[in-house]
Amino acid sequence: MERVQVFAPATVANLGPGFDHLGVAISGLGDALLAEITPTGRVTLASVTGLTDGIPTDPEQNTASLAAKAALRLLGRKEGLNLHLHKGLPIGSGLGGSAASAVAGAWAVCCLFGRENKELAFRAALEAEAAVSGIHADNVAPCTFGGMVLVNEDPSHWERLPVPRRLRLVLALPSLKVITRHARQILPERVPLSASMANSARLATMVAAAYRGSVRDFAAAIKDEIVEPVRAHLIPGFYHVKEKALEAGALACSISGAGPAIFAVADDELIAQRVACSMKEAFAAFGCNAVAFVTRVDRRGVRVVSPKWRDRKTFAGPQLLKQVHGENRERIERGNAL
Repeated sequence: MERVQVFAPATVANLGPGFDHLGVAISGLGDALLAEITPTGRVTLASVTGLTDGIPTDPEQNTASLAAKAALRLLGRKEGLNLHLHKGLPIGSGLGGSAASAVAGAWAVCCLFGRENKELAFRAALEAEAAVSGIHADNVAPCTFGGMVLVNEDPSHWERLPVPRRLRLVLALPSLKVITRHARQILPERVPLSASMANSARLATMVAAAYRGSVRDFAAAIKDEIVEPVRAHLIPGFYHVKEKALEAGALACSISGAGPAIFAVADDELIAQRVACSMKEAFAAFGCNAVAFVTRVDRRGVRVVSPKWRDRKTFAGPQLLKQVHGENRERIERGNAL
């Protein structure tokens, strides 16, 4: 195989009390990457398209190229690569944009050289993330393996959790950025024992509810006394948006990753659509444009999306967006989201 195109999904990390340990891959959003083998021995980031604002084009700063290099090293390969990255995720969105690029880069290399080993891709992507913004295994793991993943303190130990069948996720993404490093710098170094115990109990409850398949019990435990209160001020109108989501029927609502994306949980499609409308309107009340949509869990994780190629121009076209992102992404690109 001389070239391959892969898609890596967006992720919602933390899910309330699961800070740095729990994440889920979501359908409808993500990054795409075309990788081509070259004889140069160098990894080149030939193009970056899509939502490129703030995305580094230096291959020593972009997680896609860094992960590709790490995967090449782990495989013992010396070939060069040309990478063409299409960003379906904006930087600083709280949806695992840097993780998606890293996972895409690592998996493309694995596929190019016939080593479809997701554990290896996971290691390479973590290495790239650590070099740029710190290890975010709660994004990288679900992006790689799909579904909902619980990550241990040692990220090499992880567990894929069952996803309740009726689980619906509502995402609201306002038109602003939150830089992950800053969102981490403001977190307290010490927290009350009572808050730590409460979050631990809630996370355990979420895991148990996932195995029982209970969306309502899962959502009831999505409460956070440690991180959410500190980061809420980074998102204009957060508490208003959360209040309106719950009033519209959401079972839970919290910050996705470092924000500014906000997620809500529902177990009914019509209620979820109503929640999406309410969240968008709530942001508008604070003078903030936002897109909001309903999605489900992406159970596949990173994958090859187009095995046949005609020419490089096929990459990053509207057909690709429609193929891998589906209706939700197409509506967002047109500006016609809920």
